[in-house]
Amino acid sequence: MIGECIGDTFGFIKKHPLILVFGFLAGLISATLTLVSGGIEMMGQEELTAALMTNPGMLVGILAGLVALIIVDFFLQAFFTGAAYRFIKTKDVGLSLKQGISVWPKLIVVRLVIGIGMIVLMGVIMLPAMILGPLGLLIMIPGIFIFIYVSLRLVFVDFVIAIGGIGPIDAIKKSWDHSEGQVISIFATSLVFGIIMLVVLLPIQLGLMFAGAIGASISELVSSSTNALSYVLLTMIYLNIKRGKGGSMPRPPKPPAQGQPPAQGQAPGQPQQPLMHKEQHVKPIKTTDPKDPNVHIQWPKGYKPDQ
Repeated sequence: MIGECIGDTFGFIKKHPLILVFGFLAGLISATLTLVSGGIEMMGQEELTAALMTNPGMLVGILAGLVALIIVDFFLQAFFTGAAYRFIKTKDVGLSLKQGISVWPKLIVVRLVIGIGMIVLMGVIMLPAMILGPLGLLIMIPGIFIFIYVSLRLVFVDFVIAIGGIGPIDAIKKSWDHSEGQVISIFATSLVFGIIMLVVLLPIQLGLMFAGAIGASISELVSSSTNALSYVLLTMIYLNIKRGKGGSMPRPPKPPAQGQPPAQGQAPGQPQQPLMHKEQHVKPIKTTDPKDPNVHIQWPKGYKPDQ
């Protein structure tokens, strides 16, 4: 599953590189946030303190601006995620952006529901460590695995909403059902893909570290653009699981290997056809018994249908 899904992902990206556009657009606000934060840090502690003392309203303005950017970023991330999944299906940027609007509200609701639920779960996991100290850390370890497990079971929620148009609750149920028994495969495939992307992007990210706030913003855009690749990966994992469960999306038959003769009755270069049962290609001969007006079937000489 790992090699197949990753190979399909890079194959799709090679044919349809415009998928990166959705990640780039989604990262514009994040890059702006990074740039603003970097600018504030560059002011220095003393200069910032002096500016705030001179103009106390400046702090309120900065905080309000940051909160507004975070909210806008949340909404845009949901929109471009839905549009990216639609692009995987339609291969059309304009059409995908239009269709992304229709699933946008559902993606916002489901992200709020899951986000609040995961925050509550993390709070329950962290509680023993806060109360019991070092002993609570030992209790917290299983809780972390539970958190990861739940996250992996809900990994297809955005996909099923964007592609199927179903509601948030139904999407959570469908993702949970579809990922049953597949948690290790999903985790392993995502881990290998993440390592590959880390190796590819690490030199770029290291180079941008020395470019200050602007470099950090560019780094954010690069990361966001490549995040769109994870949508393709999750799509391939979903379809791979669907095929394994006997879904209706089988792979097209592969042509015979080079040097291998085609099957009988098959033209060179055509996909190999499945073999038919005897009764499917042996034509019976219809006869009428003079003692019985009903039509009887007489098989060709030497053929036994029960063989």
